[in-house]
Amino acid sequence: MKPRSHIVNLFHIALLLTAGLFLFFCTSAHADIQAETSLYASVWGFPNTRDADDSGINSRLLIDTVNMVHVPFVRDTTLSVGYRYSSILESQCLSYISFSMNSFYFESGLILGFRNTLPINIIPGLHEKITLELKNRMEFSAYGETSFFLTPFFSISSSGSLFDQNLFGLSSAFPIGSTKITSLYEKTKFIRQISGGGTAKNWKKRYELNVRTEQTGFPVNSSTSLGSEIAGYRTSDFYHKLIGLYIAETLIVTVKQCNFDIGARMYILTFPLKDLGSLSIRSTPIFSINCGAEFTL
Repeated sequence: MKPRSHIVNLFHIALLLTAGLFLFFCTSAHADIQAETSLYASVWGFPNTRDADDSGINSRLLIDTVNMVHVPFVRDTTLSVGYRYSSILESQCLSYISFSMNSFYFESGLILGFRNTLPINIIPGLHEKITLELKNRMEFSAYGETSFFLTPFFSISSSGSLFDQNLFGLSSAFPIGSTKITSLYEKTKFIRQISGGGTAKNWKKRYELNVRTEQTGFPVNSSTSLGSEIAGYRTSDFYHKLIGLYIAETLIVTVKQCNFDIGARMYILTFPLKDLGSLSIRSTPIFSINCGAEFTL
């Protein structure tokens, strides 16, 4: 890692800690503050640092980490701030207000996205999420994040933006006894300027079916997933695309008011879809790991 990367990472950590401490002291008279952190590490897919002549896959570690603090604000309203790093979306600082009323849940706020290089060029954007609960049984959610320069509606080059990062997802969930079944579609996309006025596009789609146990009063639950990911990387000269099928298992341990989870994802089948030779695909199975925690401050 380059020295400048260390400086930028330290800046990210300091910014997150400062925001968290500020909210902690300013809202200490309110109800409990909730915090969550998660980490996902994989060697499958395309990072944004991929070179134009790089035809290999699974050669670099991909990281996705999210750290959030949720502070009760007023009645039925919560203020959330946090930081996300992703090998696909790069870095984001998030701040949004969430509101819940009966069967309706809504989030709205601001994101500040930036590359993990100096100098830091911040691109503002929006964070939105809507969840509807039907007859206290089924839940439907739609969520997204986008820079203010959403391609192709607004050109990156004409707006003066250096990059554009977007996230869109749909999910539905319904309980069966102490089990919740969830289906998910999610797409992340990162577009950046390259020399000559063109753009490089990196994206990933995920389709997943998840079964999670939610037994109250029991210290150990589990989450089992079956899904697929399709990743693409495009420039003006080439288009790389691949697909991976996976199964995932996560254990969730509850200790008092804290939840801890640790799990693994196993890609059981991977193959190229465009401009990639079979020799560049690592033999399966390919393992990824994830862990996280939710706790009260």
